[in-house]
Amino acid sequence: MSSVSKVLKDDGARRDAISLHDRSILVEAGAGSGKTAVMAGRIAAMLAEGVPPRAIAAVTFTELAASELLSRVREFVADLTAGKIAPELRVALPNGLSQVQRDNLAAASAAIDEITCSTIHGFCQRLIKPYPAEADIDPGAGVMDRNQADLAFLEIVDGWLRERLSGGQGGILAEMVLHSPGETVALIHKIAENLRRRRTLSAPPVSPLDGHMKAFALATADFAGFMDGAAAAEPETVAIVERLAEMATTLANGPDPGTPTGLVRLLASRPHADLCTKAGAFASYRKKGKWAAAAKQAGLSKVDGDRLNDAADAHYTVCCNAWVALVQAAAGHALAALIDEARPILQRYRDHKRASAQLDFDDLIFAARSAARP
Repeated sequence: MSSVSKVLKDDGARRDAISLHDRSILVEAGAGSGKTAVMAGRIAAMLAEGVPPRAIAAVTFTELAASELLSRVREFVADLTAGKIAPELRVALPNGLSQVQRDNLAAASAAIDEITCSTIHGFCQRLIKPYPAEADIDPGAGVMDRNQADLAFLEIVDGWLRERLSGGQGGILAEMVLHSPGETVALIHKIAENLRRRRTLSAPPVSPLDGHMKAFALATADFAGFMDGAAAAEPETVAIVERLAEMATTLANGPDPGTPTGLVRLLASRPHADLCTKAGAFASYRKKGKWAAAAKQAGLSKVDGDRLNDAADAHYTVCCNAWVALVQAAAGHALAALIDEARPILQRYRDHKRASAQLDFDDLIFAARSAARP
């Protein structure tokens, strides 16, 4: 048996992908497995069923792939019109074609170029070109290539940053640049690029910082109260409570986190060095042996020592989690503020494109979506 007629395990799936046109089908396959042949076969089968070429849209990732796909469709249609069934299509056409199907293919062969076969951006451009007013675009606007658009946007972001930081305006951006200039500039570029790609992007909801600060202070106070009432004294845990109390005091005496200065100070805060690993995270609480010794010295049983250890561990975990939640909430507030500050960059970019009668690839997608909505 020749390799082209060998029965494949996915023949049923290939047949469905080519023949069933009343449903959506997802094809997942590796390189060289025949995806292009299946897509081209599906289009050829649609033409054979009488679907007009102009009613078919095939969207690919690259122009090269679109060209290859359309060329493959032409080959299949030419073969089928001549009564020849390509090996890739035999699974879907085991009995060949009817006369009506051959007639449909013959009629379609003269209008193959009416098939919309392009990238998603090319497809969107084709949709909006006849309707510039509805799409709110300049009828004579050209399309920037990706590199050209990226360079223009980068220059606008850098120009905005220079103006923003030289005007003495203060705010969260200026405070963050003073604390960490390189990282802040990189973050603004990342935020601006995300706003450019996702025009409806908004910051996640933020929770009040006062509540998080109170939660950390309360957790620390509860831990201290537990230690004060414990029937045994474990010195290393006493030291941990003291360090946590120092952190809570520093927070309470620091600048208001509702101000840019206070927010950046909170963002830059770190747990006490005595409580951290070399990576800067809270160290794990491993004091079981210490509590066993402390319990024994206090005339308590090993079970009592284990109970005290577990309770101290739970208090420590609550304190650590409260601190992490506080810093994360502060990061959320800073991100929301930076997103709001960066939004004018998008307007500058839009003004630049309109003034130069240009569109970028994202404009094509959003304009097509807007024009297609009722």
